[in-house]
Amino acid sequence: NPRKISVITDAKSVATLVCESLPENEATDFFLNTAHQMRHNLLSVYGILGDEKALSVASVYVNENCEGIIPFVYTSQYFRGNGFSKSVLKALCSNPLVTYRLLCEEHNIEFYKKCGFIKEGTWYKYNL
Repeated sequence: NPRKISVITDAKSVATLVCESLPENEATDFFLNTAHQMRHNLLSVYGILGDEKALSVASVYVNENCEGIIPFVYTSQYFRGNGFSKSVLKALCSNPLVTYRLLCEEHNIEFYKKCGFIKEGTWYKYNL
């Protein structure tokens, strides 16, 4: 994928993308929560930008036990199928000292398996 992966620090651009299909009250909650976590360095967001807006993003919270919890991965409905999420996840999961985990919905299991995640209990763990 030729697109550059960046660390995104603007919570509004992240929320604008992720909330494109959410009801307004859920979008507001997502933005406020994400902005708070990013401002306090609790959440790192990686993504692909296009024309100054996020096209694909993934976030990670790394705890004191070097476990990286991935709360969301999202690509704009207009850019799906281009390998963006897979590229962003690969960049996000690049620290070999961190064990990356996520929960996923049933319809996304095959996608995460293709990205290198394996089932471990109720979680999916990134297999470096």
